[in-house]
Amino acid sequence: MRNLYKLFILWLLLFASPSIFAQKTVTAEGTWQIANITPEKARVLAMERAKAKALEEAGIETFVSSTTSTISGLVENFINFSNSEIVGEITDIKVLEEGPELIDGMIFYKVRIRAKVKTNNVKYDPEFDAQVRGFATAYNEGDLLEFSVTPTKDCYVQIFWFDDAGNGGVLYPSKEEDAQPIKAKTEKKFPQSVEYELYKETNEEVEGNSFVFVFTKKERPYNKATKDGATTLDDLYQWIIKIPSDQRVTKQEAIFIGKKGK
Repeated sequence: MRNLYKLFILWLLLFASPSIFAQKTVTAEGTWQIANITPEKARVLAMERAKAKALEEAGIETFVSSTTSTISGLVENFINFSNSEIVGEITDIKVLEEGPELIDGMIFYKVRIRAKVKTNNVKYDPEFDAQVRGFATAYNEGDLLEFSVTPTKDCYVQIFWFDDAGNGGVLYPSKEEDAQPIKAKTEKKFPQSVEYELYKETNEEVEGNSFVFVFTKKERPYNKATKDGATTLDDLYQWIIKIPSDQRVTKQEAIFIGKKGK
């Protein structure tokens, strides 16, 4: 099965009041070998290692596995970080240095960052949750995607997709489907008015895709997408960390898309 190297392990942490947090500025490095993956994929993974080390430098315990790369492992890590009571967050990142580097005869992608990290007693709402249903593991090109969500409290949902080629975008809401509030314990089916037809962005026999669901108690329009709805994992990360953890719930679904008729 193809690995989903493109996924961020999103550090979804509390955006706390300045009066009750301590902030540190640290520098950290992350590397990832460029072997059987593109430099772009290695950069994403090197950046994640750098973020993990930045939190550790600030004295915050982290639980990310630096070797996890399978779909099941990434999904598990994503859910753990999305819904855990973690005591810190990265509020700002500046890339100081990045690029390929030869280490012991092997080519690695290295990223060095300066990060602002704040610690805090994280608050969260254990009664705020959501279920996502209807996803299969494998699809073929041309298949129509259908699913539903059921939150435990009144909320809004925004849905993002990312593929193995590094492409990503906002699936919902869109020009065709406006954001609508979802009532607590009420199933909302998708799509609402358009078809979600699956297709591959690469020439691979099988392509991995991931869907990220962000449920928020209040409507929080995503303002980092282009006019055609495209976005990046970096921008999604920056947007999510500004939402207090007691105001959001995140879920993720991963699928494979094969060629039509396979």
